[in-house]
Amino acid sequence: MFRSEDMAKDLRWHFSNKSTDGKLRHPVDSVTCDQMNDIYPSFAAEERNVKLGLFTDGFNPFDMKNSKYSCWPVLLVNYNLPPDLCMKKENIMLTLLIPGPHQPGNSIDVYLEPLIDDLNHLWNKGELAYDAFSKSAFTLKAMLLWTISDFPAYGNLSGCKFKVASDMDDLSSESEEDEEEEVHVDEEELSRWKKRSIFYKLSYWEELPVRHNLDVMHVERNVAASLVATLLHCGKSKDGLQARKDLEKLGIRKDLHPTLKGKRTYLPAAPWSLSKTEKKIFCRRLFDFQGPDGYCSNISRGVSLDDCKISGLKSHDYHVLMQQLLPIALRGLLPKGPRLAIVRLCSFFNQLCQRVIDREQLLVIEAEIVETLCMFERFFPPSFFDIMVHLTVHLGREARLGGPVHFRWMYPFERYMKILKDFVRNPARPEGCIAESYLAEECIQFCSDFLRNTTSVQDKVDRNTESVTMARTKRGRNVQKKNHEVTADVVEDQPEVGLDEAVEEHPELGDKEHVEEQQNNEVLESG
Repeated sequence: MFRSEDMAKDLRWHFSNKSTDGKLRHPVDSVTCDQMNDIYPSFAAEERNVKLGLFTDGFNPFDMKNSKYSCWPVLLVNYNLPPDLCMKKENIMLTLLIPGPHQPGNSIDVYLEPLIDDLNHLWNKGELAYDAFSKSAFTLKAMLLWTISDFPAYGNLSGCKFKVASDMDDLSSESEEDEEEEVHVDEEELSRWKKRSIFYKLSYWEELPVRHNLDVMHVERNVAASLVATLLHCGKSKDGLQARKDLEKLGIRKDLHPTLKGKRTYLPAAPWSLSKTEKKIFCRRLFDFQGPDGYCSNISRGVSLDDCKISGLKSHDYHVLMQQLLPIALRGLLPKGPRLAIVRLCSFFNQLCQRVIDREQLLVIEAEIVETLCMFERFFPPSFFDIMVHLTVHLGREARLGGPVHFRWMYPFERYMKILKDFVRNPARPEGCIAESYLAEECIQFCSDFLRNTTSVQDKVDRNTESVTMARTKRGRNVQKKNHEVTADVVEDQPEVGLDEAVEEHPELGDKEHVEEQQNNEVLESG
């Protein structure tokens, strides 16, 4: 990185461009960086030391949809760079490539061990590097700030269990002594973890306030898909016969309990459900939406007006739908209570995903999201509140501790995995193709940067020069007779250009006889 003079200069950006107005624009403005700089001042004093983020996720390297092959790249992103360069594909580093066909699961620590050893070496001893900007050598050190992954990979990296045994509540008893209660609490805490993460081999890992980030992209996508499916009662709707039976079993909201009429079971209309007419209006509004070029994909392709269903939308489509379109599409369709709750949830994601975030505003939306979920509990069924809806409570805190969301979500990495997927030419060896193409691209990029700075290339002279027109303009001849008329007075004021001067100024005109012939033709045309 420091071999390039321009890149070496950009890698110093974080040291002198920290925000001073209390707003978050970059991870360098976050609480995590401030806390680690206070704990390790010697590391923070060197502006060339690198702060990294780690990403991993599985993808199918083949175009065949029925293939269950899963390849896991491990990527590193450099947070020393400016915001416009930080998440570019040129600055994302492929460090590991975990082969398929099966996902590593809890054994991912075995594959990560060489990378952890290198990170420990970069933290404890450092690596001698040459800085092309200052023309000097220095000891490069690096720190890993956090990991970025979806929720299943979150458990594999952190070692946390998603499901806790139901009999854990019986471990503690009020009648037992205090010492025995402490032992039971420890056992309950240990039961929530399936392993000790390999990242704890890093000596500074315990000091980090946020070690593993919740991916806002997947949380927002899943919440939006669940909400739209529940409103339209299609796809993976959280409303149904089983959800109404849950209400009946809990003994709440008796007006929504299922009723038997003969051999059929009827579900009463719920405040979160759209009527048939409202479904058509809602789908028509989304179908007629036309955004600017490059704003989003064609959402109308996933909207069915006949069946009043929405399907086939991508994560970014739900991102636009959640933050911009859903509050407008629901205007005047639902009762005030559930509609207000949905609008507040959309406003939360909109403020969370801003490029510049105010620290005080984050504290406000952290408190508001709790109130918003309480409003959802008043109107929506208990089956609606899965783990993804619960994770929205923690997103505001992670934004306050880690900085803006777009430095920690999976959109740039998902696009980069599409590039890695295009590297596969031999289906029998997908990992080899990716590694070979990645190294070739890195070498070509380095050579192109080197040649751009060392080789002087002259601009090619344009073949269609307008020197003849320039010479005629000096003598007072009008270029476009329809739009401009040159009067006699103006022509008399212009100095005459001799044949020798014309040939000297514009050698491409040819010899004197050729210039004289052109001037005679102009006199005949004017006459």
